[in-house]
Formats: sequence, C-alpha cells, structure tokens
Amino acid sequence: MGYLLRDASSLVHCSPSTSYLVPPSRPIGRRRGVETRAAKQATGPPKPNPRFSRADLKRIKQQGPSIDDLMAHHEVQIKDAEGGEATRSFSFVPSEVLGQGAGYAPEPKWGSLPQMPYMEFFQGLRERNWTTQWYDPAAEKWELKFFEDSGRFMRPSFAGYRVLVTKEGGQQCWVNLDEPGAPTFLHDYRSGGSRGGIFKAKRESQDLGYLPQYGSNQVLEQLFQAHEQKLSGRAEEEYYSQGWVDTKADHKYSCPAERHLAVSFHQTPQEFTMHGIYSQLPQFLFYSFGISFLGVALAIGIFRPRKQMPVDMFQAMEFAQSKGNARREGSTGVTFSDVGGLGNTIQDMMKVVEFLKNPKQYSQLDAKPPKGILLEGDPGVGKTLIAKAIAGEARVPFYQMAGSEFVEAIVGVGAARVRDLFARARVNAPCIIFVDEIDALGIKRAEAGVRTNEEREQTLNQLLSEMDGFTPDAGVVFVAATNRADLLDPALMRAGRFDRKITILRPNEQGRTEVLKIHARRHRLGPDVDLEQLAKDLPGLSGAELGNVLNEAALSAVRRGGQEIIQSDVYTAVDRVVQGIRRPSLPDQFAVKRIMATHEVGNALMATLLHRQHKRIEAVERVSLVPRGSEWSRTIYARGRDEDYLIMTRGRLLDRIRVMLAGRAAEEVVQGTPSSYSNGDLSDATQLAVRVVSNYGMSGLGITSYAPMIGRSGPPKGNFEVSVDSIDADLFGSSLQGGSFQPSDESRHRMRAEVQQLLVNAYNSNLQDLSAHRAALDAATDALLKEELLTGPELESILDSHPPVEPGEGEVQLVDPLDLAAMVPAMAGTP
Repeated sequence: MGYLLRDASSLVHCSPSTSYLVPPSRPIGRRRGVETRAAKQATGPPKPNPRFSRADLKRIKQQGPSIDDLMAHHEVQIKDAEGGEATRSFSFVPSEVLGQGAGYAPEPKWGSLPQMPYMEFFQGLRERNWTTQWYDPAAEKWELKFFEDSGRFMRPSFAGYRVLVTKEGGQQCWVNLDEPGAPTFLHDYRSGGSRGGIFKAKRESQDLGYLPQYGSNQVLEQLFQAHEQKLSGRAEEEYYSQGWVDTKADHKYSCPAERHLAVSFHQTPQEFTMHGIYSQLPQFLFYSFGISFLGVALAIGIFRPRKQMPVDMFQAMEFAQSKGNARREGSTGVTFSDVGGLGNTIQDMMKVVEFLKNPKQYSQLDAKPPKGILLEGDPGVGKTLIAKAIAGEARVPFYQMAGSEFVEAIVGVGAARVRDLFARARVNAPCIIFVDEIDALGIKRAEAGVRTNEEREQTLNQLLSEMDGFTPDAGVVFVAATNRADLLDPALMRAGRFDRKITILRPNEQGRTEVLKIHARRHRLGPDVDLEQLAKDLPGLSGAELGNVLNEAALSAVRRGGQEIIQSDVYTAVDRVVQGIRRPSLPDQFAVKRIMATHEVGNALMATLLHRQHKRIEAVERVSLVPRGSEWSRTIYARGRDEDYLIMTRGRLLDRIRVMLAGRAAEEVVQGTPSSYSNGDLSDATQLAVRVVSNYGMSGLGITSYAPMIGRSGPPKGNFEVSVDSIDADLFGSSLQGGSFQPSDESRHRMRAEVQQLLVNAYNSNLQDLSAHRAALDAATDALLKEELLTGPELESILDSHPPVEPGEGEVQLVDPLDLAAMVPAMAGTP
C-alpha cells in the first residue's frame, strides 16, 4: 500500500484534483470558451473543503498535499461485542484523487521479451533489500512494474501478477508470479481490522524449504522490508531504550531501497472477457460426454434387439490346453558343445540322446530306458541349458513349460493342461517334455485334515498318473529341473517316475575354463586375457555368474572406449561381480589412506618374497585401493589349482601366518606404530595358529588330541574357498570338533604359549624383512596411492629396482613374547 500511496501523491502533484473543494450549487455556464458574467455572479469562486483551514490551504499551495491530505475518512455505526453502539472509521484514497486512468498502463508485448526465472528475480530482490544478509550496496537499480490481469477476450490470460523488470541499461524482462506462495507476516497485518488483530503476535520472516512455497507473497515481503526506514544510531538508541521513536525529533530520513528499486502497480485495460467460459469449458465437456455416453448406452440397451451371445467353443477348449509349444527338430539351437563344465554328467546325457535317436533298440533287448530325469542344482548351473542340449543333440521336439503355468485359479484347468501336454508329446514321439521349476507343481501334498490348495493337488495327481501311463518305448522322456528337491512329493521322486536324479554341481577349475571359453566366443578378447587363470581365481561361481563376469568386462571395455576386452577390464569385472560397485575413493589428504596403502603393500610384498623363496605361497595378482562393497582395500592373489588346497603342509600354513601379519608389520616399520586397521588380520592369524598347534599337531608340542574350537572334522572337501578375492579369508572354515578329553589348565597354557610363540616369530621375521626392503615398500606405497591399482608384475619390478639393505643393529625393534609358561607354577621349568 505504501507504494500505491506514494504514486498517488505524485499524480496529485501532476494534476491536482478538486475533490476536496465544495462542489458548486449549479453547473458553470460557458459560451465560446468564455464564462458569462451571470454565471460568475451565480456561482462565484469555488469554496474549499470545510476540512481544510487557511493554514492547510497555504501549506498545500506552498508544499503540495501530503498523504493525510489525500485520505478520505468514512464513519460507520456498528455494534460492539457487548451489543452497544460503536463507530468504526475507514480511511482510504478516493478514486478521483488517483485520476481516471490511475493504475492502468499499456501492457508490454510479453512474447518479445525474455522471461526471468523466479528464483533469479527473488535473489535480486534480496540483494536490494538492505535488511537481508545478501544486501549488495553496489546493485544496479531496477524499475518494477506489477501488472494484474483485468480480463481479456480471445487472448491468453495470466493468473496473479506479472512483473516487468527494467534494468539500468534499458534491458527488459518479465517474471511470472502465478502462485501466491506461503503466507507471510503481511497477512497478519491485514487482519488488523478484526478484533484483537492489531495486537496479535506477528510471524517472522522464514526460510522456506522447497520451491512451491515461494510466490508473490514472498516478493511483496521483500519489497515491504526493503522500503522500511533505516534508523540512525540515535534513533535506534531511543527505540531500544524507550520502545518507540519520537517522530518530531530531528531524525534524518534514510531508505536504501530508493536507490535500488522503483515500484509501481498497474492493471491491464479492462476488456470483455470469456475467461469464465474458458475455465468452465473442460468441466462442461466432461459432464456433457458422460451424460451423452450414458444416454447412448441406455438407448442401445433398450432398443437393440436381443440376441443370444455367441459362444466360442475353440476358445474355451484352448483355455484348458497346455501353453507349451513344440520346438521342432534341432530348433533349440543348443548342443553339448554349448554347455561346459558337465564332467562325468555328459555320459548320462549321451545315453538319453541315444535312446531318443533309436528307441527300438532298447525294446529289442527288453531294456528299460529312464522315463523321467530330475536335474537338481543351484541356480545358474545350466539345468535348462542341458535339457535344450539333449533335444538339440537328438534333434527331437522339445516341449518347455514352467511349473507355475499349470496352476490356475479355476479347479481342474491344471490337470487338463497336463493331459493335453502328454497327449501332444505322444503324437510327436520321440520328444522331450521339460518342466522348469517343478517344485511349484510337485510340492509335497498336505496331510489328511489339513486345508490346502485343491487345484494344485489335482494337478500333481494328474502328473503322477500321466508319468505312469506311458511305456518307455513310446519315446517320450520327461525332464524336470529344480533347485529345491527337498520340497518335492515322495510319490513323484520314486523309481518309475524319476528314474534318474542327476545333480548338476558348480563347475570345477576345468569346467570353469570350458564355460569361460564358451562365453568368450561372443566377445573380442585381447591377447593379455588369461582365461585359465581367471577360472582359477573364481572358485564356486556358476556358469551364469561366469558369463556375467565376461559381460561386465565387455561393458567396462565399452565405457573405456576400447575395441576389445583387456586384462584390466577383466579385473574390473571380477571386482564388480564379487565385491560390488565402486564407491567414492577417500581424498588424498586423508592420512588413513596412506595407512591402508602401507598395509596392503606390506601383505603383497611379503607374499612376493615368500613366493620367490620356495613357491609355497601364491603369487600376488594385484593390490587395489579402490573401495568396493564393505572393503576399503584388498590384496588379490593368483589362485592355484583346486587340487592344491585339499591338504596343507606346516610350512605353507606358517607362510600364510606371516602374510596375514605383514600388513601390521609394515605399518609399524613405516608409521612407527600399528593401527586398528590390522585387527581383522591379527584375529585370522591367531585362529590359524591355534589350528596349527591344537588341531593339526604341527608345533613344538608335538601331536595333540585337543581341539578347543568347535567345527567339522576331516580334511577340507571340494572347493572350500568362500571368498574368491582373498585366499586367506575363511581358509578352512571352523576347526576340528573336540573329543571327549578336554585339556587341563597346564596343557591349555602350553598351547597358548606355543600359539603366541608362532605369532611372535612370524611377526619378528616380517619386521626384519620389511625393514630391509624399506625402499621398495615406500616406492610401492607411493605408486599405489597414485594409481590406486598395482599389479603383481609391477610390484616385482619395484622390488627388483630397490635391492634390500640390511638394517643396522638396534634399528629393528623386535617383539619379545610373554613367558606364559612361567605364569603357572606347575609348569615352571618344564621344557
């Protein structure tokens, strides 16, 4: 309102209004532009408004009217809260003071001017608002013209306000304020007319959390604050001391916003508008369409001749038919050459192929080939691929369905589909029926009295009947696959239905190599990619997971922009599949990053030295400082053949203990003290040392029959390697289970003393070797920090270029073991 009044006063200065003069009693007569004498005598000079005294008229003539002079007052009789008579006074600026065209201005051509984003405009207001922290005294002046739409005809309307911004250089742009935004303290001041509104607590300016809360209210709030008078120091002292400022005192007026902002409010010229029709048109069309559609539907339903609805018998029959479509002879496109890692399982598969090629030879010798074959194995081992390969080798039709496709909500549909599937197979014999995930169909039936799924049980009963209803010489082989054979019904698993139960194991080293070579046919590999070593490094992975590794390597090559897969792409793929996606690296200025690099280089350097010495430990493949999964750094070793890990020797176990403790020793050599980053390695080394002493009897105590840690007995079986990126992690699982004899306290202390002796000897050896190779340790650490990846050949090159230097006497601070034997009196002096 302050801006509107200020503009109104300027209008009065330009064209004074006669609204404050007493209107004449009769019209003034004119003739040819000259007043007649009679008219002058009849009317006389205009008389001033009674509200103005002679002093007011003199002041207005000399200084011009003030805001109070422009205000008109109107009193209204109302009833107060107690029901009594009261008078309320309203103050306003009459429209005749503002003039006939006040507030209206020619509308700019918005389409020819650029639009300024709202937040840019709002930030500009804050920079010109001297009460904010963003105030910039050097900000250029903006001229702001607020336009409010008054209605248009056949032209687009805009809601709210549009602000025309004119900068000092004359550039113009506009801002659209079509949303009011969150309420501000200005709304509290508007309620001052209501009872108690003036003295209500006003809300303060607030920082809004998200963009939809900003609108025209926030713009007006900034303008209101910007045009507040800036108090001088003496006026502020008066305000804080007495709570108000004496306006009659000689306080100099200061408002910094007048240097930065010039504001005016306008409306677009009033026109005949169809905005109301436009706004109601979508709703009108919606209801019109709904009523029309309802009327047409009722008319069709009433007046259309009734006829009997046709019934499609073929469609009804097709619903009960099986959905398995036969893939004709050899059309599966898969043979045994496309399946790797089968091992001895291929022999059972070839017998099935021979039967499908010539089923009569079995009937001549009265031999009974298998009716059904159950393929059991973990997900991704290739059960579906093997079934397709059997059909592809025998070149017979292949019917494939999932167990869940038989079960429907309608009882009897699943049984009908089973009958239809076997009927089709008998017609096209010899052929293969393959049902994937048969546990969804053949799950164990519930006991008597237990409520169950009737449709599923009927489907299973029909399947059992169909598997008994054809003879082996019919040339139909039923193959099913599952990874939960323990859930299948015993009647389905008996001989005569599933005669062969073949377990598809995860591939061994040779099988993994075959699978990788099969998947590598689709990719272009570089000459440095070693698939045999990659197969050794990925124990326990299924065929699908191995294919995913090569696919990730291909994606890495695409992201790199290369034309073929190189070894670095394979490393990235292995880390991504085994460890997870890459996380952001630590900043270089963090001291912990050098500690991690020193720790990993210490492990890798000691493993390389031991591998050169007697080949009992694996060679280092790479050292990585890239965070992945839950690990910040890691050392990856070139794993050997699976057969190398079936049994372990004492020397190999002691070398592993040294490698586990090498990271902690490297931290002490370089940093002067170890850190908590090696706590996990220290725990693993202690557990392995306990097994060496108490489980395996490979220490100075000789053979022991005690196994204090609970675990499984016997040598490790199969691929016991759980963590494929670190050979030391979970090396043997748990220890051997203890027998009926438990060690006495003396024997327990002997074993603890021997365990500590093994750890201390290994740690001291690491300190001496790493101190001698201090130059190589520092150089490898710097290289790892720079590239975040150090390969085994690069580490060996650094080791060759930095020969060892034997430390002087007293430079290496060795660790002295505690004399645990002396702590028990009965053991003192015992060898």
